Amino acid sequence: MKHICNILIFITSMSLFSQYYSEQEFVPVGSPVYTAVRQLYHEAGMQNFSRDLPMTVKELRMCVSRLPRSGRNEAEIERLLAELSVPAIEGIPLNLSVTLSAEVYGNINSDYTGWIDNSRRTYYPEGDESQTAGAIEIYDKVYESTDGNREYGYKDRHVPVTLSLAMPITGWLYGYVDGQAGKDPFQVGVSQDNYVNVPTAGEQVDLMAPYRAYISGGTGSAFFQLGRDRLSWGNGISGNMIMSDAPLYYDFFRFSWFSEKFKYSFITVGLETWLLDRDFIYEPDGEIRSAENIEAAKDYYTQSKFFLGHRVEFYPLKNLYLAISENTIYGGKPITWNYINPFMLYHSYYVQGYGNSFLTLETSYSPVRTLNLYGQIGVDQFQTPMEVANGWGGDKEPGAMGYIAGLSYHPRISEKRITLGYEWAYTSAYLYYGNQYDHDEPYGGNSPVLAIASRRRVNSLVSPIKVNSYVDQSIGYYTGPDSVVHYFYADFPSTLPGLTWGTEVTWLQKGERNMTTQFFVPEGRGNAAGPTGTVENKVISTLWCEYTLKNNLTVGGQADLILYRNLHHNDGDDGFDIQAGIFCSWNIL
Repeated sequence: MKHICNILIFITSMSLFSQYYSEQEFVPVGSPVYTAVRQLYHEAGMQNFSRDLPMTVKELRMCVSRLPRSGRNEAEIERLLAELSVPAIEGIPLNLSVTLSAEVYGNINSDYTGWIDNSRRTYYPEGDESQTAGAIEIYDKVYESTDGNREYGYKDRHVPVTLSLAMPITGWLYGYVDGQAGKDPFQVGVSQDNYVNVPTAGEQVDLMAPYRAYISGGTGSAFFQLGRDRLSWGNGISGNMIMSDAPLYYDFFRFSWFSEKFKYSFITVGLETWLLDRDFIYEPDGEIRSAENIEAAKDYYTQSKFFLGHRVEFYPLKNLYLAISENTIYGGKPITWNYINPFMLYHSYYVQGYGNSFLTLETSYSPVRTLNLYGQIGVDQFQTPMEVANGWGGDKEPGAMGYIAGLSYHPRISEKRITLGYEWAYTSAYLYYGNQYDHDEPYGGNSPVLAIASRRRVNSLVSPIKVNSYVDQSIGYYTGPDSVVHYFYADFPSTLPGLTWGTEVTWLQKGERNMTTQFFVPEGRGNAAGPTGTVENKVISTLWCEYTLKNNLTVGGQADLILYRNLHHNDGDDGFDIQAGIFCSWNIL
């Protein structure tokens, strides 16, 4: 540790009172800059724009500079280049940014908690609820946050104060950290007085902040990033198959190398491995375990879990984009150094019961200017006929697939560009689960550390029973498995400069199973068509507008209409809510 501190002191002292440029800052996922660049590319019928986010300022400037200039987009390109400019830094390399936000929010259904599953349950081993002897109470409180914050106000709730500290240490090394004073989105379910974005009690401020903190560096066309940030892999608008921005953050190391025709990325993500009683409720034969056996099952697994992946993007033609990513969840025993090899095929390291491999294929194509067609395929636990013939697969690992297909259209009316889009997504019932069942494994091979999901522990001190809460979020598509999603969206610029408005409609059909439900496959049923039961239907309609002034002040509003049919898969149990909010955000530094 002493040597590391000495190195950092030396690097910092070399940079003091010098003049240099730092291009290793990352533009955060969700920035409107990405939307603007994507629209310009589609309008030009081009595809050589990376879908591996976030991107450094340097890489994003290179993407913008590739765009052809024309009379109607030249001003927009110049504005983006100016926004991505990197000024010379002199003196002590510390830049402080302060953003203040105010938000008033309300809804008509104050008891609306449709996105939360309060999982304090009692299981009866004999199957008869009248027999209380031997009952097992599960106290774990798990939030089924499959929609992020989408169903309770804004997708990203504004926080009152955000302090950002940038540390461009040298021309090739950069550091960043921010702090937010606001209520954690996942506290919403246990605190219904969320009418403003000011914390109503000290214990409601999240203890896991900051959500962005990293150090990055690079020269030429290569860079690395180490720390915490949001990530996104893919061309999906509503979500992506293997790496989505639904979780508030990932803890990771990644490396990328890019050129005009190619980009390679490697990443390793450390995931929390909270093992809950509900993950081990079943014995391998399908019987419900006793409390003692649950503890024994939890002790069987080493608490380690990592996501590793590498991704290659190609731009063979000006209007064609191709990408492939090979990924794995490795858990159940300590990771070894060979898994850190960025050029190794992870499927070669696959060990049943300790690994879950996942492959994605992506493409995007512009047949004409202003029109973009795109798709993704996610492959999890797919067995070839040769593997099945040799004893792999069958009733142990049912095939699981996911698909995304969409189109976006960017016509101009009176020189103002509008965006119209539609996206369809499907995730099979077995996607993201890991090994389903193995009669040869002591605990069925149904390891929760292999699910392609992120489980985060939140200190819910405002909970009535004062227990820790756990937030499960899919690393891949935000709905998790067993879903069909139709997503429509439209953005309309106004004749008033800086004013934009739009609308979104999401129709989600969710099957009986969800991401954290323990799944048991009886013998011989591994290739069953999937879970059946009452399908939960959800429609979310949104209308929003934003107006940005020249003094870094943004005002806006959003209204949401939410309709549930068969809430929590209970036939006839419907839900309805109208939500509305207005906000004002000012970057004062």
